[in-house]
Amino acid sequence: MTITTQNYQEVARNINWATVPESLQKTHRDLIPDASHGDWAAYKSTPDVKRVIDKYFGYLTTIAERQASTATVQIPKKNPSPPQLPPVLPPEAYVKKPKVVKPKAQPAAKPAPKPKKAVIVKEEPSHGKPVEHIANTVQFVKRYVSLNGKTKSAEDLSRLLHGVQKAILERRITKTSPWAKEIDHMQTSLRQAIRQMDAVGNIKVEIKPALLKVYQGIAQSESAMPSVRLLKQYIGLTGKKGVKEKSRKLRDAMWKAVDSGKITEGDPYEAQLDKAYSSLCTFIDGRETSLDLHPYELNGLAGITGHAVTGRGTIELSGLQSTSSSLFSSKKHQIALAIAFSKTLLKVLKPKLFAEMVAAHIKDDAASKSYCMSNDFCDANQAMVDAFRMVFKRKANVGLANNPNVQRDMKMIKAAWTLAKTNDFYAHPGKKKRKSGSGN
Repeated sequence: MTITTQNYQEVARNINWATVPESLQKTHRDLIPDASHGDWAAYKSTPDVKRVIDKYFGYLTTIAERQASTATVQIPKKNPSPPQLPPVLPPEAYVKKPKVVKPKAQPAAKPAPKPKKAVIVKEEPSHGKPVEHIANTVQFVKRYVSLNGKTKSAEDLSRLLHGVQKAILERRITKTSPWAKEIDHMQTSLRQAIRQMDAVGNIKVEIKPALLKVYQGIAQSESAMPSVRLLKQYIGLTGKKGVKEKSRKLRDAMWKAVDSGKITEGDPYEAQLDKAYSSLCTFIDGRETSLDLHPYELNGLAGITGHAVTGRGTIELSGLQSTSSSLFSSKKHQIALAIAFSKTLLKVLKPKLFAEMVAAHIKDDAASKSYCMSNDFCDANQAMVDAFRMVFKRKANVGLANNPNVQRDMKMIKAAWTLAKTNDFYAHPGKKKRKSGSGN
């Protein structure tokens, strides 16, 4: 069925207009005067009017067909059949039958108990005294503790035993060394286990819980200084190629160690770690093809190597440079973040709009106010968050103000934002900075 000017009134009377969209209802109300008199002159003479009404007829045709297809025909209910009486059963059917008692099944025999597993005491994370070099006795005890609960061959145990004996011969372990008695007891246990393995092959190492607790205490008494551990990893990468991904992970690990407070300013290897970090940044940025060898003294760690620092990681904006590859200087971090923020604004706004923003900032003397003109041109808060991630390789901590991490990051962001404003977002290199305001 297609609606036309000839059948419109007839079809319209059968349509449930309550379910028709309001826009179509309005068109219907507008057409009622013309349709009731059969006056379709505008429809016939004006192409635009005809096009609109034809489109309206098409929508209405679809609705009329849908309503016609969903109309239901009520079928009168049939008279319910009268209830049927239950059949009459013979008298014997009502006699109770005796219950048949089934014999109980005999319980199945219990399976033989499984042999008890060896008690394995998990070694807790080390929180021992940070040292440059872990004592030989502690190193061997760590290796011995790691064997507990594992199946090992005679070769595995002999390797550890020979290592201990060699250290004793080279007098790296003596009778006066810390834990010398425990090392002696460990040797005896290893010899006995190796003799036993000659007959049974591989053996599962099981250290008595009481002894294991003692050995674990020794193993956890010392831990490598985080700075030394990271520098040793750096040495393992120097002079090699194809280690950019490892270098990136090591750079991030260095930053995380400083950022979390595991390594602080005043660390004995602060300068060396800072140089290694700078070298990694230079290599990752593509300014060097490898981490070249460059020896420097490292109190107590002979052979540590680094990289000659030439123009440490820089960020440039209109000729301005700022050191960003430093681990410890908070002032340098503020400058790096301020410049990264300005770079992000430049990237988002493009040069023309960025110049307009700087001009408006200078004209309004916004540097001396708490408000930042960049908020009128873009989402400046998001630009600062992106800059923070670029500089510090992590998300900025935001949230509850009483969280120390949030307070630290917000202090850094506020200082960097102030620096960017007082330097006119570094758009005019060499210009003397103006008095600063605070906040954004």
